[in-house]
Amino acid sequence: MISSITIEKVRKGYYPAGFTLVIDGIEFDRQSVHTLVGPNGSGKTSLLGLIALVDKPNHGKILFDEESISPNDKAATRLRRKIGFIMQNPYLFDMNVYENVALGLKIRRKRRGEIISRVEGILAALKIEHLARQRVKCLSRGEYQKVAIAQVLVMEPEVILMDEPLANIDTESALAIEDIVKNIRRKYSPIIITTAHSLSQAYRMRSNIILLKEGRRVHFASGRAHTNFEMKSQEVIND
Repeated sequence: MISSITIEKVRKGYYPAGFTLVIDGIEFDRQSVHTLVGPNGSGKTSLLGLIALVDKPNHGKILFDEESISPNDKAATRLRRKIGFIMQNPYLFDMNVYENVALGLKIRRKRRGEIISRVEGILAALKIEHLARQRVKCLSRGEYQKVAIAQVLVMEPEVILMDEPLANIDTESALAIEDIVKNIRRKYSPIIITTAHSLSQAYRMRSNIILLKEGRRVHFASGRAHTNFEMKSQEVIND
């Protein structure tokens, strides 16, 4: 079980955009949900890509349980199987909802009974069981996003990365998804890292909040110490 992920003196340049991500001394553990907050271009998605081992820093290390891992290492393949990445603009296969959610479990050769139980359970939890036989190309944007979330959560990953997963979802559904994530955390204790523009989601999840601006961490607040954080955060987000 992955217990911690540490960002150590990481520097990553993105060209020709002229953007450089410079992050040091951030540790993500299983004790809390962690939310990266900041305006567009602050480096939230870029940092998730490094943690997901789909990109490599120019300098510095990404440590998984104190072991430095880069995308080209043999250990990276093993670790990627333990990481679930819910992207802001996900891609689903041209199949029905049930088949998309079950696909990862089938690839890992899970038993048929387990597949049925887990897929039906996550669809019910997200209140989209009525869409099970619907082809994904017929879904609304919000429904599509829910299926992408189900596809990741059904795998019960040890690390869950969520890139603004609630951006296209109505408030009621967003609250339901937050409850599901809380339940998964209580049951399996994965490392959960999400991104957001606003602080409301982070507060509801009692997150550790990492405030980013122009590729750098500018502020941090633990899930139990959000007092006096709002004003500084809004200054950065609205800047």
